[in-house]
Amino acid sequence: MSYEPSPGTVAFRALAYLETLPQGAEVMTSALAEALHLDDYKTLAPCLEAAVKGGAVFQRKRDDHPRSPWWWSLTDFSALPKAPRPAAVPFEVPEPTPEPTPQPKKRQPKIEEGPVTKDEHGFRACLWTNGVLQIEREPGDLVLIAPPHVEQLRKLLTGGGA
Repeated sequence: MSYEPSPGTVAFRALAYLETLPQGAEVMTSALAEALHLDDYKTLAPCLEAAVKGGAVFQRKRDDHPRSPWWWSLTDFSALPKAPRPAAVPFEVPEPTPEPTPQPKKRQPKIEEGPVTKDEHGFRACLWTNGVLQIEREPGDLVLIAPPHVEQLRKLLTGGGA
């Protein structure tokens, strides 16, 4: 090996890291950059270019796919054949699932105003067909009482207890 990196450089740290791995081990660019605490993995290849040319570090792609990562090692694997590119797997389009038939909407009963009670002071009360009791003293002063409470109120007013 004729290449000796300067201490503290990325190449020096990369060689030191690769020496800690088992003999013949390879590491991907992203993993090596992470181990060296580099902010951007893209800076690794230019920093190791002289080490690769000097034969201190070896770099290879394991297959011919354009997006395959670069692998780094202290062992020269260039004599090994690259893995064949996997054949494309045909993608089967699943049969479309039939749309569920829409269920008819339940018709809400028409809510109609029941008999209205009105006195000389403007007090107005109405029991709607949906069971809601509406009480008004003057326009905008409105109270709506839900059906369960209307029943309790009716029992109280008629002496039927709570």
